[in-house]
Amino acid sequence: MMSWIQRLYDTYENNASQVGRVASEGEPVLLPICHSTQQAQITITLSHQGDFLRATVVPLEDNRTIIPCTERSGSRGGTKPVNHPLCDKLQYVAGDFLDFGGVVTSGFARKPTEPHEMYLADLGAWCESSYSHPKVEAVYKYVSKGTVTRDLIEYGTLHIDASGRLLDAWNGEPDEALPDMFQVLRTPKQQDVFIRWAVEVPGDPQTQLWTDKAVYRSWIRLYTSYQANEGLCYVTGNEMELALSHPAKLRNDGDKAKLISANDKSGFTFRGRFLDDTQAVGVSFEVTQKAHNALRWLIQKQGFQTSGLAILTWASGGEDVPDPLMDFYGLSPLTDESAANDSDVVYTAEDFSRELRRSILGYQQRLERTDSVMIIILDAATQGRMSIRFYREMIPATFISRIEHWHESAAWTHTYRNRRWTKARARNMPKEYISAPSPIDMADAIYGHRLDDRLRKTVIERLVRCIVDSESIPRDMVQSVVYRAANPMAMERWEWDRTLTIACSMYRKSRETEGYSLALEVNRRSRDYLYGRLLALADSIEEWALSESGEHRQTNAIRLMQRFSERPFSTWKVIELSLAPYKARLGNRGRRRVNQISEVMALFETDDFISDKKLSGEFLLGYHCQKQALWKTVKADGEQHGEAKN
Repeated sequence: MMSWIQRLYDTYENNASQVGRVASEGEPVLLPICHSTQQAQITITLSHQGDFLRATVVPLEDNRTIIPCTERSGSRGGTKPVNHPLCDKLQYVAGDFLDFGGVVTSGFARKPTEPHEMYLADLGAWCESSYSHPKVEAVYKYVSKGTVTRDLIEYGTLHIDASGRLLDAWNGEPDEALPDMFQVLRTPKQQDVFIRWAVEVPGDPQTQLWTDKAVYRSWIRLYTSYQANEGLCYVTGNEMELALSHPAKLRNDGDKAKLISANDKSGFTFRGRFLDDTQAVGVSFEVTQKAHNALRWLIQKQGFQTSGLAILTWASGGEDVPDPLMDFYGLSPLTDESAANDSDVVYTAEDFSRELRRSILGYQQRLERTDSVMIIILDAATQGRMSIRFYREMIPATFISRIEHWHESAAWTHTYRNRRWTKARARNMPKEYISAPSPIDMADAIYGHRLDDRLRKTVIERLVRCIVDSESIPRDMVQSVVYRAANPMAMERWEWDRTLTIACSMYRKSRETEGYSLALEVNRRSRDYLYGRLLALADSIEEWALSESGEHRQTNAIRLMQRFSERPFSTWKVIELSLAPYKARLGNRGRRRVNQISEVMALFETDDFISDKKLSGEFLLGYHCQKQALWKTVKADGEQHGEAKN
């Protein structure tokens, strides 16, 4: 079994052609090593001789910028953050920052010029090295002049007040248009802007340094030449230059939590067991950079995140893998257009099985050349430390078979719209469809859509374990969702409809050996199933009669549903007596349903019917299947009594 970091390293190597490639705006980028990302607000364009040409405000949709970084700057923080080598904030790149009222980070208060001096020294060392690049030299020539802030003000990019200080907030007239600069700032203060560079060289169409692979290579060669901490890399098994610190920003650009870290001065993470942190674990600089960059790329590209929890499924070759968090319509290749063209797609159990098998075969073919599928769940243990809550490596055939089994055994008929669907798909989907619910929707059904973030993360993680490890759904979750589904008066109608069908899915999954069908089983004689059918028939009769008279209220069957689940026999007597006026109102038209009640009651064993023992979740299956059967009968017979469909 190979480790998670080895698999991520392999993923980076297998997708080397994607490194630094920006396919389109907003698409995640597989970063080169020794690089990170920042959100830039200003692009300064220079000539190849280092002269200022122009400055532009970066639109929000294009502000994600690849920048060279060091181990320290890539995870910088505290009161004296280390500068980046090339692109950085105004306090680092501008020698005249203080002249226009700029305030440096608190740690530099004693020597306010220190940020710019550090930046200039590092950039100069790059230009003086044998790994220099002409465009970087142009930037160095320009920033050495110390006129960055003045040039930006004179060009109209930055704005000052009457005393010549950078504005902290726009104070123009109410009818005056807000300048572009204040529309893109993450904070109101202009002094926090992040600068990126473009250099125009005659005959070279590539002006943007943040997408120039030659600049990438220049910095990588220089920075790797600095590494001098040789030791055994636990990942490759070779003697290599070891990393002293490891990357952050795994889930997003502002993420400071790390998977690998050591802080003996405050956290005492290894003292008492090792003399230094390298004895605890050794990972080479190259491996940790590539593995973390691959993880960041995969999470942004295909991972799922909620409340800080990140769930990722991938294959090292970049092949498409089924997502355990998806329902059938996320798993299948069905497009929004095909849903629109065929509103009855996957309407029956037979259609569902056929489409599921077709989807599974598609994944099997795509994963034929892959030896493993990996699933990892990450969460921040503290603000600075990331934990791996779950990790599995599986043979693709095993993983695919477990996904298929989950979707088959947890399938049910639903009408709710999954919030992870596109708007087009949700609009064009058939009103009624068959699918296993996603763990995200199941979490909402089990504890309500207002559940605590910490509890939501725990529930989703436990359900993913059930899918991947082919385990039964935990009993406490089944009991909770059944209890909520049996209490419709505590929810709005849309929420109860969703909770009811998800509860049926979960109960069916938890009782796989019972072999419950998705359609009504008229010959099933179990007590709880039959009581569910009785409740559905009583509900439909009253619902029909109320609709005929134009009344819109909950039926007695729905209002007494929770009590019915606790004491079915005694509650049924109350419900049955309350049906008398509605039967009379319908007359002969309702005779068939009245007869169906008698037929269902005849299927009971005598002792079962008179027992007031609490009902299990099976009664929900009987209720929903009977309601579905009644609705389909209404459609087939063309009845127009306006019965509402559950």
